[in-house]
Amino acid sequence: MLTNKKNEIYYSQSALDVFLSCKRRFRYRYLDGLYWPKDWGVESKQKEMIETGRRFHLLAQRYYNLEIEPELDADSELKKWFDNLKRFLPAKNQCRWWAEQELRSNQNNLRLLAKFDLIAIPENSKRIIIYDWKTGHKKLDCTKLAETTQTKLYLYQLAKAGQQIEKSFPIKPENISLIYWNPRFPDLSCQYAYHEKQFVADFNYLSDVIQKIMEADEFPLTDKLDTCRYCEYRPICRDKKPERLITPEDDLLDNFSWSEIEEIQF
Repeated sequence: MLTNKKNEIYYSQSALDVFLSCKRRFRYRYLDGLYWPKDWGVESKQKEMIETGRRFHLLAQRYYNLEIEPELDADSELKKWFDNLKRFLPAKNQCRWWAEQELRSNQNNLRLLAKFDLIAIPENSKRIIIYDWKTGHKKLDCTKLAETTQTKLYLYQLAKAGQQIEKSFPIKPENISLIYWNPRFPDLSCQYAYHEKQFVADFNYLSDVIQKIMEADEFPLTDKLDTCRYCEYRPICRDKKPERLITPEDDLLDNFSWSEIEEIQF
């Protein structure tokens, strides 16, 4: 049964990261389907941060897809973020935009899923740019971000499956770049160019992680107790409550339903 389930999954960055951090957590979440509510056990301050991050993603989606600029409280944090976004990347730039775009691929049992905050193609250009919004309290660490599963997966997946959205020219690794940006720190961005050598390296990395998942018969607990201390499954595994849930921003938004986003009011 677990093998069948593993064969059905399209692996996102969160799924791969969870497997790498704790195989038991991966089993509970992705194979057993043992989900907690997204904000279960999350402190009120983090809940507020999550909600503001969701609203910001919605604002960005509407801004680039529909050029909608809603009225916001002049003193609100969200208003400041949105103003920073418009200065950083005006929608009136001569680009074609795909906001909240999902790309899936399945080749030789390598089933991958990436959810992009924004993809942009400048007019009269064969460049294609991925933008990813971060809304956490810490400044971006460009060195660390370069080595994340997200960076590897997003760049690889756009090179592999980008033809699904853009058919006017061949999408090659050297035409792709990725930019991380946080509206809290508008003057800082992390930018990464792509190339064929890195594309091959990322394919090998992603294939290796998924192969380990497919070959796994058991899903042991991590021996890193700090990981357990903040895990939502700690009551099951260790018979203890989580000390404090620390959930990565992208994990919280990973399965967010944009079809239900209209329920969020501004």
